[in-house]
Amino acid sequence: HGMWQEVEKMYLPDRDYGDLERASKGGFWQWQRHIYKYPFYYIDYTLAQVCALQFWVMSREDRASTMETYISLCKRGGAAPFNQLIQEAGLISPFEEGCLERVVEQAREYLSRQDR
Repeated sequence: HGMWQEVEKMYLPDRDYGDLERASKGGFWQWQRHIYKYPFYYIDYTLAQVCALQFWVMSREDRASTMETYISLCKRGGAAPFNQLIQEAGLISPFEEGCLERVVEQAREYLSRQDR
């Protein structure tokens, strides 16, 4: 609940739950039914986001080749297990420790630039 409150203070500082006690104490996240009913909904989006960020990093180095790799991956979707598909695409599995290090480093560098 505390973490949810921190995120809301940062991104939704004007949100006011009035007399809704549970929501006011950080419980609003529990109204997201998918967490309980369809937990893989969020997991699937997270896996896709991690892979998309890796493609973004790759595209900064070689846009044309990255696009070809992405299209090839899309064409093979469903033909092999997830980890095999991303390995063939040259991506690091989101399940591997340290997977996000390079992506986060590149994103920080990009976001801190004034000329973007």
